[in-house]
Amino acid sequence: MEETFHKRAEVAAGALLLIIGLGFLVFVLVSLSRDLPIWVLGRRVEAEAVDLWVERTGEIGDEDSKEIYFEYFIRYQFTTPSGETFTKVARISVNEWANLGEGGQVPVIYLPLWPANSRLDDRQFIPFFMGCYIPIVVLIWICLTAGWNLVRPAVVKLKK
Repeated sequence: MEETFHKRAEVAAGALLLIIGLGFLVFVLVSLSRDLPIWVLGRRVEAEAVDLWVERTGEIGDEDSKEIYFEYFIRYQFTTPSGETFTKVARISVNEWANLGEGGQVPVIYLPLWPANSRLDDRQFIPFFMGCYIPIVVLIWICLTAGWNLVRPAVVKLKK
């Protein structure tokens, strides 16, 4: 009876590892499906900073020692070579916000086939982003491999 419990526990642990691995796999595929096309096929243009503003997002603490949090935004506008003009809002860091002024230029990347899909050019961070994906992919591989090795004996037994 104890052996049956251990086998069921192994199958349950394997199933859990497979679910975790598949969840991370979906996360990575969705993230890459948004990032990869614009990194590979994107066209870079200089956009004009049409508007800059700050929004208060919250506060922590009591009346004597209150910390206030802000988010910084930019509304940028760019024109494609075909003459279409697009405007979009993006969140930026306080340093980027402080160094910009209305009418300033910001690098933007957009998909030529779908110019409405644009964002501030972050391609300089591709090595960092890929460095973040690598440990997740290793974790996926470990979860799926370990999960399958724990579940496989039960699957083989069911097939017989």
